[in-house]
Amino acid sequence: MEIKYKLYPYPVLSSYSDDYKQGVFETNTDIVRDGYNLCVDFMATLTSTSLKELIRAGKAKYVYHLECAQTGYRKVVETEKISVSHVITSKTVCGKLQICSFVVAAEDIPQYSSPEFHDDYTGATFDIEEGYEAEMIAFLENYMEHKDPDMNYLSAREARESSEGTRRMIRFVGGFVGLIFGFAGVLNLINTIVTSILTRRHEFAAMESVGMTRRQLTGMMVWEGVYYAAGACLLGLVLAAALDLTLVKSMVDSMWQFTFRFTLAPALAACGVLLAVSAAVPVLALRYFHKGSIVEQLRAAE
Repeated sequence: MEIKYKLYPYPVLSSYSDDYKQGVFETNTDIVRDGYNLCVDFMATLTSTSLKELIRAGKAKYVYHLECAQTGYRKVVETEKISVSHVITSKTVCGKLQICSFVVAAEDIPQYSSPEFHDDYTGATFDIEEGYEAEMIAFLENYMEHKDPDMNYLSAREARESSEGTRRMIRFVGGFVGLIFGFAGVLNLINTIVTSILTRRHEFAAMESVGMTRRQLTGMMVWEGVYYAAGACLLGLVLAAALDLTLVKSMVDSMWQFTFRFTLAPALAACGVLLAVSAAVPVLALRYFHKGSIVEQLRAAE
């Protein structure tokens, strides 16, 4: 498929039109043979701020159309990333492989306008429609049935459904594992605080004998527990950020249908739980284990 000059019902960023006053969309393609496969690496260069914002919001995406006229091979690669790799078998390509790149609407975009439009479009808005997915699917199915039964394709709808299922599985498994480790961490914190209170009853009784009030003792233990939790939170946030930016990012980048977004929201939520538990446990533990007069407490400590 060759893209030639044509007119569109809305401004298009291209090398042969001045619909946009500024902005560039170019694609560099690198093809490397790997055994019986061909690895095609795409790298997009897009300088239009408005189009990049649409892609970032999921309203548009990069699309690469691959076609070999001699073998009848056709493939559409869709992504929201500026770089993506696609592997094809070398037997599906013979001679010239044509590659066309686009930025297309992933959903209907009503009343679209951009300050980057040419002055002739000042004040104008356009209703951008999502590509005719249903018609294209029908065309591909008819083509596969009558002309090329060996041809395969993956529609945007099927890709979204598959991605959604994968995302739900990752959230469930990751959330379940996180809850287990979080529950174990909370129990360990409770055990540390309670054990500290039980082993220091003689010390607490001695403090009260020289004038420390029950309220001051409780406040001291609350702050001690908060210090424990704050240290654990600080270390946990550092480790979470490191793993997020290395291991998690590399895993997400290897899956073309997902986009990595850095967040520490779950870790911050866990820190909030730890801080609340560390403040509540000393109050309850002292109320339950630290009873009676100073003499009784000293005897119990012995």
